[in-house]
Amino acid sequence: MVIIKTFYFNDKKWEDIYKIYEVYRDKIKEQIQSQYATGEATDKQKQKVLTEQEKQEIEKQLKEQIPRTIKHPYQLVKLRNYIIYKTLNYLLTRLDIGDAKFAIYKKTIKYDINYNWVLINKKDKKVFYYQNQFKTKETEGRNEYELEPEMYKYYLKYYNALVKLNPVKAEDGNIYFLYNEDLQNKITLGTLSKVFIKLGINTINKPLSIHILRTDIASEDTPALDKIKSKAKKMNHDPRTHITYYMKKDLRD
Repeated sequence: MVIIKTFYFNDKKWEDIYKIYEVYRDKIKEQIQSQYATGEATDKQKQKVLTEQEKQEIEKQLKEQIPRTIKHPYQLVKLRNYIIYKTLNYLLTRLDIGDAKFAIYKKTIKYDINYNWVLINKKDKKVFYYQNQFKTKETEGRNEYELEPEMYKYYLKYYNALVKLNPVKAEDGNIYFLYNEDLQNKITLGTLSKVFIKLGINTINKPLSIHILRTDIASEDTPALDKIKSKAKKMNHDPRTHITYYMKKDLRD
């Protein structure tokens, strides 16, 4: 994977091969992690998790940095950073949106499902993320998300600024959703992760982490999980069987 990144960067054929390796790597990683998973938070995780006040402070500072008018790439980066923070916190997906293309939605266009898309619906004043390519697509299928409604004006401002500043376009003429600071290349997922980390460091001196963010949200359900585990033990089966076979959401309707 290091060799591909080093010697075959931006080579479509090798990028596809790299994605295959990623799937196998992540499967092995998950198997190893599952062997040692305890359900208990580590000291490192406890240090990295954000309080609600810290989340609000990051958002406040990033929002205050957005200029009223955007004429230069360095100004656009301020808006990009705010959008990255708000979008990743709202979606709670992995970093696959970093590969998305960006467009104004048109009913007559058929959007290529080989790519992820962030589409602005100007008629309804809504923004959608069409997640076609992501880590678990083989088991989860494609997803459609409506992004945070109050962010519509920021997505539209961002799109218009990108078009005006003329970033490098994709092979089909569309722009990408996220670019590096010079607007010469779309952001890589590795760079997106680093940008997200720095959003925390540069505002509250605390690194952000997609993994910790997802862990934090998932951990809200631990009381329910403990209850399920307790019931499953009494019924002499495992929690997965309890959830997938016995639990019925409409049983008492």
